[in-house]
Amino acid sequence: LFGIMGEYWWDQWKHSKFAHWQSKMVRLDMAVNIINYPKVKNTFNLKGKRKFLFIGRNDPMKGSEFLSELALALPQFEFGWIGAGAEIKGVKRISRFVQLTPDFMRRIACEYDFFISPSLADPNPTTILESMAWGFPVLSTIESGYYESDVITNIFLNDLEKSKVVLEKYQYLHERELKDISQKARDYVSTHHSWDRFTQTIINHIMSE
Repeated sequence: LFGIMGEYWWDQWKHSKFAHWQSKMVRLDMAVNIINYPKVKNTFNLKGKRKFLFIGRNDPMKGSEFLSELALALPQFEFGWIGAGAEIKGVKRISRFVQLTPDFMRRIACEYDFFISPSLADPNPTTILESMAWGFPVLSTIESGYYESDVITNIFLNDLEKSKVVLEKYQYLHERELKDISQKARDYVSTHHSWDRFTQTIINHIMSE
């Protein structure tokens, strides 16, 4: 069994009623073709004026309620959203679902600075990988599949105050630090989330059996 999921969900699997499957499973990281996602985020807004971007439908499992809580708790910051569904209170709808072409994302990158993934249950969302490839620093819940690292910073579903501190910190990071995070994230996607690596993981496992 091949399971496409981040490390967080792999670690949680042993607590599920399907835990007995894990010895027969191989974890796969989702992949993207980085050539289709050019680096468009190269500069950042002034400290305190930076904006947060969410891409996805308004769905409780996608964490839209938590995103709204964050936006309402931090009214001095702007949150924008691309996706379908009812309005998210406190979050500006940029567009309904639209093709995220390089030209479109360049325009978005001129205005927005960080990608935020507030999901309650998303094993390996491609939007995180796409955003890192585009050059957006990423803030995500561990329930989005990813633990904190030097390319992703965690926010916390069960701790609004702690999450606010994280967002406030990023508002005032030196632009040099943000550019460093941005480049490291793109490099990480290129090396760890390529389709070559994805398919090679499958091939290696099949050939070893």
